[in-house]
Amino acid sequence: MEKRGIEIPVEIPASVREALGDRATLDFLSWFVKAVPSVAVTREEFKEVVLRLEGVEKELKNMRGELIILKEVVDGRFEAIERRFETLNARFDAVHERIDTLRKDVDERIDTLMRNVDERIDVLRRDMDERIDALRRDVGEQIDALRRDMDGRIEALRKGIDERSDSFQRSIEARLDLIHERMLVQSRWLVGSIAILGTVISILLAIGQFLR
Repeated sequence: MEKRGIEIPVEIPASVREALGDRATLDFLSWFVKAVPSVAVTREEFKEVVLRLEGVEKELKNMRGELIILKEVVDGRFEAIERRFETLNARFDAVHERIDTLRKDVDERIDTLMRNVDERIDVLRRDMDERIDALRRDVGEQIDALRRDMDGRIEALRKGIDERSDSFQRSIEARLDLIHERMLVQSRWLVGSIAILGTVISILLAIGQFLR
């Protein structure tokens, strides 16, 4: 099929001719043939792209090898870290066992010490009870002796006070009797004096009246 001097090496499908028509189909093919060289890739450009792709593939292979080596190094380091953690766990377990053993030993020693302290406290309590009882008996006996002594002294003091009180009362009564006698004598003397004075005054008045 030809149109405007352009050869179409490819047979146009019948469905395209039926849909577009012969004229539209030929126009489209003519435009397509002209447009393809402006957007198509030449053989040299294709080879250059292939070479670049091969370089990229080599770099990717090298990067893959480096990544594999890096993965092996990282895996080795992680394995070393895991071994260290296992060693640390073993040491921690050993320390934990030592701490448990030490705690048990300390608990046993504390229990033994508490039992010894309780026993000593019981012995000390019994000793103190015995001493307190003995002291209570001794103090009770001393208090009884002191009470008897004080009772004897108080009784003697009471007797002395009674005797002194009786003597003092007799002395007071004797003095009161003496004062009473003296007051009685003085009263009699005063009454006699008053009577004499009255008599003298009566005589003087009688003489006065006689002289008038």
